Amino acid sequence: MTDYGVWTVVTPLVTIVLAVVTRQVILSLLTGAMVGYTVIANFNPFAGVAKALDSYIGVFASAGNTRTILFCFMVGGLIRLIQVTGGTRAVIHALTERAQLVKNPIAVQLLAMVTTMLIFIESSISIMSAGTVSRDLADHYRVSREKLAYVIQSSCVATCSSVMINGWGAAMMAIIGVQVSKGYVEGEPFNILLHAIPYNLMAWLSLLAVLFYVLTGASWGPMAKADQRAAAGQVLREGAFPIAGDHQRDDEPLGKVSYFVLPLLSTILMVPVGLFITGNGDIASGSGSTAVFGR
Repeated sequence: MTDYGVWTVVTPLVTIVLAVVTRQVILSLLTGAMVGYTVIANFNPFAGVAKALDSYIGVFASAGNTRTILFCFMVGGLIRLIQVTGGTRAVIHALTERAQLVKNPIAVQLLAMVTTMLIFIESSISIMSAGTVSRDLADHYRVSREKLAYVIQSSCVATCSSVMINGWGAAMMAIIGVQVSKGYVEGEPFNILLHAIPYNLMAWLSLLAVLFYVLTGASWGPMAKADQRAAAGQVLREGAFPIAGDHQRDDEPLGKVSYFVLPLLSTILMVPVGLFITGNGDIASGSGSTAVFGR
């Protein structure tokens, strides 16, 4: 095994620095991979680039990877379908003008938090759904995109990592099952994971932290600057380019709440069904990537 010494730090360092400077995560990851392969290729940049390109293509050699990538595209299409049919506007209208539940920045952030926690079955759907529902409300009540992203991401990760009937739970039970089969631990994977969830302290602390920042309005460092900028009416930082686009188009119709609920509900319910089918009746043995793709 080759020891690359201090050069092993170069790849993550380049990736992190590029991500901070350019704010382009995908570009930074691809560049970091090229740098890493260049180190492995004895610092030959041409060989490093060639190996990196081969590795990118090799990702699709895995059926699980390919299903996951296609699933991300399909989720994006689903969210866009909900928008163009007026489902998003219908939910916003129902929450603000009918029920009048969302009246201030705190309510917007709590809505984002609750939405992502309720859709716990798959993290991609959870994050995109919560963002779709709360984004324009957050802009209206001058909640920075950075704060909204923090609330949604932290709530999603904490919730999805503490639930067993989703892709994460299936993956963790599969890992535990391997350890059981090798004799490293004893018991049933389901029971082991179930009893381990209360010790998922990072998840519980993350949720408490989100509630603290939402209810108190406290912020510090770059987040404080983002909140000050949003309070002045600029919810996006200068030069920001949202991947999902910016505000809703004015010509999008006002549909029905069911146009938002039904597509998401059918998608969510199909995940445990997919786990059950691919696991031959045992959810713990199901394939997470196949389950989310087969929805």
